[in-house]
Amino acid sequence: VLCVRAKSVRLPMKHIIQICGMPAMEYLLRGWMAHPAFPVVVSIPGEPDDVPIERICSRLGVKCFVAGVASELKQTFTAIQKTGAQHVIRLKTDELFYDMDMVVEQVRAHLDCQVDATFNPYTLDAAATEVYSVQGLDFLAREFGDRASEERGTLARQALVHHDYLPQAEKYVEDRTAFPMEMDSLDDLFKIRVVLGALGPYPKTERV
Repeated sequence: VLCVRAKSVRLPMKHIIQICGMPAMEYLLRGWMAHPAFPVVVSIPGEPDDVPIERICSRLGVKCFVAGVASELKQTFTAIQKTGAQHVIRLKTDELFYDMDMVVEQVRAHLDCQVDATFNPYTLDAAATEVYSVQGLDFLAREFGDRASEERGTLARQALVHHDYLPQAEKYVEDRTAFPMEMDSLDDLFKIRVVLGALGPYPKTERV
């Protein structure tokens, strides 16, 4: 589930910033769509600024659900309720370095271990990935209400954090100033553009 909100204090409208010739959220969506293991949906608050998001989803054939609120957790719940999913991967519009092989392993481990949440630490190989069971998200909603999005660490303390298939993961957990995983500033954007421009687009992400 990709929860997209047009308003961002640190880097406004970053979901439509151009990355490799396409909006950032389109770059991300095309990367995930190229991996058939993971159906992807978008959830939006439903504000006037969300129109470009809906247009991108419509052009790509991606389902877009209107949550009616700007809470990430409630946006996620809206998507879950409409798709009937039991587990969900939470995606972030400004993290463009997801490694699909790592995500597949993480989802398998999450299902095998039957935990409420499985977190993948930041590495130089991929963006952080969060996998939740609906039961775990429901717990957060009941316990913390509107503060649930900020209380994901409560699940993290009880959850399984995988390091075994992330070589030297610990080394890079704090190394995000030199190599940003998120677009929080124009400087981050410049670095990400340089890296992704050198690496080339995801498979099958060329514009048609």
